[in-house]
Amino acid sequence: MAGRRLSSNDVSVVIALAIVVLVLLLIFIVERRAGRADESDASAAVGPRVEAGASAASPLAAVPSGDAPVASPSASCAAVTVQPVPGETEDGLAARQRDEAVQAILAALDAHPEPRARAAGLYFRAARDRLEGRVGDICKERPDECAASEQRQRDARGSAEALARLAVDSADPQVYAWAYRSCAAVARETAGSCQLINALQWARLDPGNAEPWFAVAREARSRRDGAGVDDAMFHVAAASVHDAGWGRLVEEMVKAASQEDRMLVGTWLASADAMSYETLDLAVPDLSRYCDSRALANANRRDTCDKIATVLVDRSTTLLGRSVGVGLAKRLDWPPARLAAVDEESDATWAVESREARRRTEPPSCGDIRSDLARLVEVGRLGEVEALRRRVARTGEPIAALADEGRRLARRAEVAGAAREAASAASTVMSADATSSAVAHGR
Repeated sequence: MAGRRLSSNDVSVVIALAIVVLVLLLIFIVERRAGRADESDASAAVGPRVEAGASAASPLAAVPSGDAPVASPSASCAAVTVQPVPGETEDGLAARQRDEAVQAILAALDAHPEPRARAAGLYFRAARDRLEGRVGDICKERPDECAASEQRQRDARGSAEALARLAVDSADPQVYAWAYRSCAAVARETAGSCQLINALQWARLDPGNAEPWFAVAREARSRRDGAGVDDAMFHVAAASVHDAGWGRLVEEMVKAASQEDRMLVGTWLASADAMSYETLDLAVPDLSRYCDSRALANANRRDTCDKIATVLVDRSTTLLGRSVGVGLAKRLDWPPARLAAVDEESDATWAVESREARRRTEPPSCGDIRSDLARLVEVGRLGEVEALRRRVARTGEPIAALADEGRRLARRAEVAGAAREAASAASTVMSADATSSAVAHGR
């Protein structure tokens, strides 16, 4: 699934894409309310949710923190961004702004002294070229674009190779995680330096994190190494955190971006692209076989799976990981009160997200966009779950009251969605009837 090119036709949609936290939260709530108890259902959450001459890179301090007041001029940010050239469409302008921002950000990351920043640039390039240059589809459907697509695939392999070389010499687990995910898409016969990248070394760099141990388990399963799977899952159960690193690519890009108003819209759109790449590269923790009903009949396996569920529910940094944990917890028959606490936190967060969405201007002001970018940095720095918790805490309101508000809003959204679906279905039926009538009368 390639990262989708974003346009500025519908400002509210672009905002939703930029704030992927909101989208992930919605997916989590919908899955929970639908009673999905299996992480195989949660895998749907990894579907496509989104898709030089710059000023010097700015430090994190230059980006307003999530709880800092943000200047919100009433004028649209479009008033201070790049103006269209003669004959340029609105979509074309948005693409130009994004591409200019990406070029400037990648140049800043390449020149950065920190390996993580340079790795972020390589990871972005590898994912972009891999996802947007899929040879099979393009060569079949648009032969005239085949050569360019093949070049993008070569560029993707080159970026993955460079990232692998950087990771081998780095002690930063995040650098290694990006290399592992980029190299996973490289064909074995052309792997080169990617052959040096493996899940076990990632786990050695980050032994208390469940995420690399899930990767170790996948590799062991592919070799039909049952003992290796058991050992990896033992480490998952003993992990102090489940941290997929989701949001750190965007954090690095926003920190490296120019702070000039004229670059804001481009940075915003580039960040949404980066989030789509990170999301598509996420692997859902696979517990469908290891913790299935037959396996849970064994007391030792059940204990291990219970500990894994605890890691995911209580110590995952992402809503996706926590959703998988909740599904497993339901299969393990956790007490309803324990799961209700997770539900209440999610409902409270939904209320806070909905309030913030209603306060936005349309079209967005530069203040709105700066606030969005600040929240994305916070997600990368703290993790998605903790960033959302802090946003709830900053309201100063009781979580129970916020949760009640969130449930009311969710029910209202569900009713509105059902009404839209019914109206769409009725329109389709009417259109089909009209077509049949025209055919019957020979029109």
